[in-house]
Amino acid sequence: MCGFGDWIRKRLLDVEKSFDMTEPDDYQQQIAASVTAADEANAEAKAKFDAEAEAKKDGEPRTEFRPVAQPLRPWMTAADGRKLELPQPLSWYPNNNAWFFDANRRAMRKVPGALKYRQWLMQADSLGHINRQEAVSMIPPLLLDVQPHHKVLDMCASPGSKTAQLLCALHAAAPVGQEPLPRGFVVANDNDSKRAYLLVHQLKRLGSPDFLVTTHDGQEFPTLLEFDPVTQREIRVPNASGTGTHVKKIKFDRILADVPCSGDGTLRKNLGLWRSWSTGIGNGLHRLQVAIAWRGAQMLAAGGYMVYSTCSMNPIENEAVVAELVRRSQGRLEVVDVADRLPGLKREPGLSTWRVCMHDKFWYDSIDQVTEPRQVRKVRASMFAPTKDEARDMHLERCMRIMPHAQNTGGFFITLLKKTESFSNKDRKDEAATATEQSTTTSSSSSAAAAAATTTTTTTDSNN
Repeated sequence: MCGFGDWIRKRLLDVEKSFDMTEPDDYQQQIAASVTAADEANAEAKAKFDAEAEAKKDGEPRTEFRPVAQPLRPWMTAADGRKLELPQPLSWYPNNNAWFFDANRRAMRKVPGALKYRQWLMQADSLGHINRQEAVSMIPPLLLDVQPHHKVLDMCASPGSKTAQLLCALHAAAPVGQEPLPRGFVVANDNDSKRAYLLVHQLKRLGSPDFLVTTHDGQEFPTLLEFDPVTQREIRVPNASGTGTHVKKIKFDRILADVPCSGDGTLRKNLGLWRSWSTGIGNGLHRLQVAIAWRGAQMLAAGGYMVYSTCSMNPIENEAVVAELVRRSQGRLEVVDVADRLPGLKREPGLSTWRVCMHDKFWYDSIDQVTEPRQVRKVRASMFAPTKDEARDMHLERCMRIMPHAQNTGGFFITLLKKTESFSNKDRKDEAATATEQSTTTSSSSSAAAAAATTTTTTTDSNN
């Protein structure tokens, strides 16, 4: 919403007043009674929950209490008796900058007066004042905590809603069109040229000069090198040995890897997926997901953060990928605990154990159990759950799973990873050698338009 929370709230009230509606005489009494009834039911359930938790022995798994009843939400009633719940702010999104309206396109067309509201939504969206997207897909950009000076990469950016959030965060200190412009920038990448054009259309609504759209396979995204915008020459920095120089690479402060997935978390709205889904989809995507996320980890600056996310519930696409990233990094990537972030968001912890299914009927606990030649070619060791010792160090329980039924959303998986130090000795030495001059070389451009002009690409460096 780019900081338009108060404006959106006032505008919603103005639009709601224009509806031709009639409400029952006891409208307020119904709302108040539902709140009282829900509070009483939840208090009774909480007392029972606490008693059962008290009776549990030490070491037994414990769960978090969840309300069993919800009060009525304010609704609007049209003259013909149809009802639609009024838009409500998402309780977990900061500053009331995200609103939830539980109505599909058909329902809004059938309620007299709601058509005007829909038209206003479409107009505000086209002007860049709001973004319409799935509620849970707003979470990854929030966890990245983008600041105006950050260099940001969205590896699989289309259709661009998350990228728009990243751009808004970049401009949080100074609104678009006002100086000073942020020193950071956002690179939005997609491997399909048609989707890349869609990205440009989405992002240009915001009027920001601080983004660049690229078209590369995420797993082979090239290394970016810094060029001086004045001399149009590459920026060279001293080697760690002090006997020469090399071209300075761009390392990203924040990276979003919202990778291609089976999409089984969208089954509630994507009914066609029920007919086509199989375990083979997630198994087949696992290798690509690992490759994209690992390339992102290579391009991440030491001390930087990367979000890995999917709209899948399959651990082969989720925890298995995160475990492989931590394993490959040899401890230089760590899973960040975000339990205190976004209070009000209902979530489940990540899994530490799971089984691998092949052909929708063969289940395996380890790769040693896979002996059939046709299956051996399709199974990878990284698909399987880590050992108990590995799981204890990986902290996969810090991953976040959003269940569709918990808050009437889609299903989603999110993990925040921190790169504690560079992967290669060369990069670690280069970072130490250039730390003192880094601030001056990166501040020469004041906008991402300049940043786009100061970068070029080389072949992928596998030692990043």
